[in-house]
Amino acid sequence: MNRRLTTAVSLVLAFAASPASALDLDTALRQVATANPTLSARRAQVAAERHGAPAAGAWDAPMLEVGLVNVPVTGRLDTDPMTMRMVGLEQRVPISGARSLARRAREQAAAAESSGAAATALELYADTWGSYADAYWGEWLARAARAHLAEMDGMVKTARARYESGHGRLEALLDAEAERTIAGSDASRFAAEARGARAALDALRGVPPGGAADTLAPPPEPAVPADASGWIAALDATHPRLAAPAADARRYRYQAASARRETWPDLDLRFSYGFRATLADGTPQNDMFSAIVGLSLPLFASGHDAATGHELDALARAREDEATGARLELTRGLTGAHADAQAAAWAARSLADTVLVLRTQAVDAAWSAYGAGIADLDQVLTRSHARWSDEIELTRTRQRLAHALARALTLVGRGEPFGVTLPPFEEETP
Repeated sequence: MNRRLTTAVSLVLAFAASPASALDLDTALRQVATANPTLSARRAQVAAERHGAPAAGAWDAPMLEVGLVNVPVTGRLDTDPMTMRMVGLEQRVPISGARSLARRAREQAAAAESSGAAATALELYADTWGSYADAYWGEWLARAARAHLAEMDGMVKTARARYESGHGRLEALLDAEAERTIAGSDASRFAAEARGARAALDALRGVPPGGAADTLAPPPEPAVPADASGWIAALDATHPRLAAPAADARRYRYQAASARRETWPDLDLRFSYGFRATLADGTPQNDMFSAIVGLSLPLFASGHDAATGHELDALARAREDEATGARLELTRGLTGAHADAQAAAWAARSLADTVLVLRTQAVDAAWSAYGAGIADLDQVLTRSHARWSDEIELTRTRQRLAHALARALTLVGRGEPFGVTLPPFEEETP
């Protein structure tokens, strides 16, 4: 009985809840949003696209001219009445609207880039959830393996004492020693898995591997709905994988319209002012000015621009079809992720609420029978091994559940259905 009490206490200590100051998943996600270098690079790309939009619709710079007009070869400015010091200004006014459409196209390109970056953020958030769960449950398994190893140490001592006293069998001692060796190997293996998952989590958070030794709070295990309809209903046009092709389609439409507007004329305005000097004989002269309005004549651009417009319209239709296909793919993926999550959740409940309870009772009953002298130690060993195997399976099932929920998170594009707060993806401040 003292052995079972010691084992129970060690298990309670091994699986004690994390302190209130532990790193939780929401905090880890915020750190990914602010410190992950991939997201930082994507924010810079979005900022570049947004800053480039105004330039796409800007007017040409005005042309300022300063010079001398009609100067005699003598170089004198006061002998010929047509000699002037002239200043002029020329400006093209884009009245066709092509540049305004080009600016809108560039804005949609920035929106598509932003949606692509948000899709990258979702993938990184899902990776963070998976790595967080792997690290937490890996460390949990490592502690459980150490507790199981302590239990096997006690069992080996008992088996050796029984064998040396002539009341036990050699095979029971050998089996106990083999189980203790396996438990030690498990502890080392699970600790290595936990370190690898921690390194992946640290990299996602922008922390050097091993640079943070935070205690991890338990990962969330939200209830999985009976069917996937709620998750599918939460999927809307704001999902990055739907918003990106839609923005691209609008960009191509604007570009097509802009190309067609290139066949329209633009307005050229010119103004010049000439300063005339008093002639050498004292005759005063009035200054002179010129004002000219001109229209560009894109006579040779119509065929090329029309073909470009048709090409861009076709690309827009392709992206619209891709958006439709993406919605179907997201729906299909959500159905599969829901099925995986539901199966894992059911298995975890069964293992935690029924199987492990019965396994523990079986171990206690085997110890009681052994203490009463009506059972051999190998029966205790067999049942302890079965309980340990089910503890491992329960942890693996919880990891599978976390990965299924993380995959569903990327497909829905929202954290609310999963009890997770997703940090907003924001573009880099200029």
